[in-house]
Amino acid sequence: MFLIMEKKPKIVVLSGKIKTGKSSSLLNWIKHKKVSGFLTPTIEGRKEFYDIEKEAYYPYQLEKKTSDSVIIGDFILNKNTFKLSNIIIKESSQKKFDWIIIDEIGKLELQNKGHNILFKKLLRNSNSNLLIVVRSNLLDEVIIKYNLNEINIIGIDDLRELY
Repeated sequence: MFLIMEKKPKIVVLSGKIKTGKSSSLLNWIKHKKVSGFLTPTIEGRKEFYDIEKEAYYPYQLEKKTSDSVIIGDFILNKNTFKLSNIIIKESSQKKFDWIIIDEIGKLELQNKGHNILFKKLLRNSNSNLLIVVRSNLLDEVIIKYNLNEINIIGIDDLRELY
């Protein structure tokens, strides 16, 4: 009798300081790869929400506070993109991708908001490798909160080494 063991998906953390090009580097890295998830690149001075699989942009950073916004630091963010991210990740987790990307796990998640529940579910149930973006000043807190023991931490210069 043979025991077939499935390979456990990898968890890679792309970490760096704020505004150092993490999301922009990922936009280039994902080309020609079987990837899903979302990115939040800065385009023309404003954060946008990018659905990788659909190659579609949605408003993420807002100019003014509304009933559909959440404030984190200096950012006014569109709450609807958090709903969209849940749909994207739910659909992605039912398929097989080389990577599922979450950009980013940060202050909101550390307060049990934002993508917190989504990320916890993904850690338990993903068939794909996970690549998450975490600012370097929050890295230790994120590792502790989510009990991320078996991870690879990389910077943007290391991205080209990932398949």
